[in-house]
Amino acid sequence: MSGIGLFVLACVFGSVIIVEAQNREPVQILTSEMHWLQNPALPAGGLLTVVVGAPLKPERYLFRLSFPKGYEVMPHSHPEERIYTVLEGSFEIGIGEKFELRKLKSLPPGAVFVLPANVRHFHAARSGPAIVQVSGTGPTATIYVDPAHDPRQR
Repeated sequence: MSGIGLFVLACVFGSVIIVEAQNREPVQILTSEMHWLQNPALPAGGLLTVVVGAPLKPERYLFRLSFPKGYEVMPHSHPEERIYTVLEGSFEIGIGEKFELRKLKSLPPGAVFVLPANVRHFHAARSGPAIVQVSGTGPTATIYVDPAHDPRQR
């Protein structure tokens, strides 16, 4: 990956730890090596750290999202299938084109949620902070149902 490409990816997804696909040696990534930054595709307070890969490229990726208590993400979709694993706190996810509290399902630490490509959904961390690990194969994107909810449009 070129220096410019890495810089652009770092600006979009925060600090990046790249593990090349052709790397056949074991890789260890410590939490102390992960750097959390604001994710421009999420409302203020939603942090992201890319752990493996380059989510904007056609390759596998793994990143973590951190949400503060009371956090909500309005309905959106992603073009790729994603696997969410709750690491800390209670992560809530609902399916649909409108944010509806009654549709939120609370997932405790250790829970896994597989989200097919292009499914419109929304998130919350109402009871306390949450950290969620997300894996998939890029390129990824976040497409809000209502463009007015997209923080990148402000």
